[in-house]
Amino acid sequence: MTPAPRPRARAADVVAALAIAGLAAAVYGGALRYFFSQDDFAGLARAGGAIERLAGPWRYLSHQLFFDLMRPLAGLDPLPYHAASLLSHAACGVVLYAWLTRWCGRPAAFAGAAFFVSHAALFTAVYWISAIGDIHALLFALVALRLATASGRLRWAAAPAFVASLLSKESTLLLPAVVGVTLAVGRRPAAAALRDPVHLSLWAIATVWGFLLTLGGRSGTPAESSSLAPYAVALGPNLWENLLTYLGWSANFVLALATGVSDRVDPSVFGYGIGLAVLGVIGTASTGLRSRGWVAAGVAVLAFLVPVLPLRNHTYHYYTYAALSGVAWMLCAALDLALETIGTRAPRPAAARGRAATKVPGGDARGWVIVGVLAACFAINGAAFVRTNETTPFAYPESRADPTVDRALIAARAADAVRAAALPPGSRLACFSTARLATPEAHREAYWERNVRAALLDGLALEVLFPGLEEVRFGGGPPDRNRREYLGVYDAAGRLRVLPPPDPGAPERRRAEP
Repeated sequence: MTPAPRPRARAADVVAALAIAGLAAAVYGGALRYFFSQDDFAGLARAGGAIERLAGPWRYLSHQLFFDLMRPLAGLDPLPYHAASLLSHAACGVVLYAWLTRWCGRPAAFAGAAFFVSHAALFTAVYWISAIGDIHALLFALVALRLATASGRLRWAAAPAFVASLLSKESTLLLPAVVGVTLAVGRRPAAAALRDPVHLSLWAIATVWGFLLTLGGRSGTPAESSSLAPYAVALGPNLWENLLTYLGWSANFVLALATGVSDRVDPSVFGYGIGLAVLGVIGTASTGLRSRGWVAAGVAVLAFLVPVLPLRNHTYHYYTYAALSGVAWMLCAALDLALETIGTRAPRPAAARGRAATKVPGGDARGWVIVGVLAACFAINGAAFVRTNETTPFAYPESRADPTVDRALIAARAADAVRAAALPPGSRLACFSTARLATPEAHREAYWERNVRAALLDGLALEVLFPGLEEVRFGGGPPDRNRREYLGVYDAAGRLRVLPPPDPGAPERRRAEP
């Protein structure tokens, strides 16, 4: 049985937790400046009753209940929503640190958690309110993992924690595989872990959940077979291309070595991905790494990536969110072994049956200095990387390459314009681009037109922000004189000019002025 932590160790844990939260804020605090972005408005609309609520289990916790809770508390102010995402990210780092201290010394566990909260691949997960499902899925998964590997009746609480993880996002579906490998560490025979009742209950939950997702499709609607569907799957080269991309993004986290930040299959990082995979296999030969959970960490990386590998149209940086906890665990194990080898901490005793070994409470001061410098480097690099993501322009000076940031800025500009127009209740708004007004016969939408329309969810965003608006539409025919529609003219940056309805008595113009 693991002895109770000494007061000095408890103080070290508190300081480490505060430092981890501080690192998360230092790297990702810029998210607090931004407006709602794209799907955020759908969550607000569901919570406000403007559109139909989610009826099934698919992401119900993150896409429905989160907004149900936040909207009465925060209304339409984006700051508290972003703060909730940032706090949840910091909480993931703290819970990950607590988990890693069961396997390694506190300095190495702190370095692993610092690596995780500072990693720039998680940019969208923290900056986009609607991506909070990735954060909560890992948070509840880590809680479930800790409970499942505890002792006594409390272990059964792992089941509801796992359900909460899946209700946030289905990316942690294979968590039972991580639990099984973790339970097997130190057990004789190791196969006994596979028959553990808590472990079996988690597999039962995963099986039922997987069956429901297969029937309904990953998007919560009947499964779509079209290769153009957002969640279309394929079992071809996309499997290994996605795997090497995600592993490469995880390993190539240094800004100076990155060649781009686009969300697509990235051959430029395949070498880093192969290197991480080879390192993972080689590490299994080390007794010191195995005793620190190296194998379970590698299984966690793969288990949390497998659900997204078949997606042929979606390859996003933030899909690495859960898997990066496994990479952080591997880093922690390697660093802890290195610190022990160079004599900055006492050797670890052999692992107890079915649980991690007892560790030295605080760790050598030199070890803390080393990991402190390392954590500072992680944070500086992460903050610079995030700043690059945030500010890289795209096509037009005011647009941004990152769609989350770009569409938040577009929505904020449009909201400011409608607010300044002070439209009376019951107003209707017909939105047209400057290009569409100049050449109304054009049929193909330019990218920037689609981008503005997507940022405002075809007008739903403005209807949510301004409940007095009866209708907002994009395109179609000219403003209806009889319905007294206001005209909203937007440009590529999302700047919107609201013009009064045409005079019903005036002669109809064949072409509106831009």
